[in-house]
Amino acid sequence: MFEWTWDSVAAECTAFLGPAGYGYVQVSPPQEHIQGTQWWTDYQPVSYTLTSKRGNRTQFSNVITACHNAGVGVIVDTIWNHYDLRLRCRRRRDFLDTETEYVRGRLATYGNDLISLGADGLRLDAAKHIPAPDIANILSRLSKTVYITQEARISIPSLLLDPG
Repeated sequence: MFEWTWDSVAAECTAFLGPAGYGYVQVSPPQEHIQGTQWWTDYQPVSYTLTSKRGNRTQFSNVITACHNAGVGVIVDTIWNHYDLRLRCRRRRDFLDTETEYVRGRLATYGNDLISLGADGLRLDAAKHIPAPDIANILSRLSKTVYITQEARISIPSLLLDPG
């Protein structure tokens, strides 16, 4: 339900997804992000506050409850590798240092907040840019095991063209 408001996703879970037997719905990132109407603004977080153009924390919690009541799990799209900072009136994207204890702890706290609201899974946006040991460390700090989906970078040597 990419770019749907929380109220719209809740209604869709109740009216269609649950009755049709869908097991899960994936929702857009719920955290506060830069302003703008473009889809990609959802992927430029500025805090871990659950307020976005999709709705506020209460509405986000309600969508999880409504979907669960309809028999539909909720997978939350998350951004763990970058943050938008406004410095001297300019916007730039900074990648988070996921090797540090502070960043790992903060990301786990955010994940645990989503889990406490009932999230059944997390999609790790741009996970291909986060070292696997860092992801494993952060996931080990979650309060319970949830479904994890992420992008992957693969290289299959037999598919590479021989330039010679």
